[in-house]
Amino acid sequence: SSAIFIPSLVILSMGLNDSQIREISRFPMGVAVVYQNNWVEAVLTQIDKSEEQYHQVDLITDDYALSVIKGQLAVQLVFQYEIDEEFDIEGLVIHGVRNNGKIFVIDNNELIIRGFDSSKAKSEHKIYIEYQEHTTYFVVSIKEKPKPTPLLVGIELEKLPDKLIYKVGEKLDVTGGILVRKYSDGSKLNIGLINSYIYGYTKEMSNTPGTYTLTVKYVEKGILAETTFEITIEE
Repeated sequence: SSAIFIPSLVILSMGLNDSQIREISRFPMGVAVVYQNNWVEAVLTQIDKSEEQYHQVDLITDDYALSVIKGQLAVQLVFQYEIDEEFDIEGLVIHGVRNNGKIFVIDNNELIIRGFDSSKAKSEHKIYIEYQEHTTYFVVSIKEKPKPTPLLVGIELEKLPDKLIYKVGEKLDVTGGILVRKYSDGSKLNIGLINSYIYGYTKEMSNTPGTYTLTVKYVEKGILAETTFEITIEE
């Protein structure tokens, strides 16, 4: 035979009477009396090792769980893509909720991601995430690829300077000249011609009659473009 011995101090603190103490001795294995100082009375608790009852299955559950998923996407996840860009899962963190309400992180390898299409621009594009029989989604945007900054590819004189014939000793004057800047995207921009763009007009040249070729140089973002025009110096 067996018996359960409970110290008198514990019995008194739990407020058990003799009848209750005798009843405790008849409890099957796994049953315990639980009491806390501020409780009104003791509580009987049975420890059940049943795996079916307490085994936790990792499932996303109901609307609450889905709202957790939406709210727990990592901030580093990319939410904006360019046309033809591939989906980037780096930084994606999805949380599920166990049957007991505890939140856990789902391995990304267990997720199925559907719906990503970056073939055209969209302000709102839903990406669907599936885990077991549950589905949620988040929204990204697909934007046009930024156009590359056009680069300078050349220059030309749309209009020659008003003065092309000089007297000996006259200073250079390119008033009226218009320079066209040509870019890699096919665009063109006009700018007024100024003396600092001109190379080759020297004091010696200005004092010597003849026909001369002057060089126009224009630099933009480290790219040099050149063109030329002729002037005549007379006696």
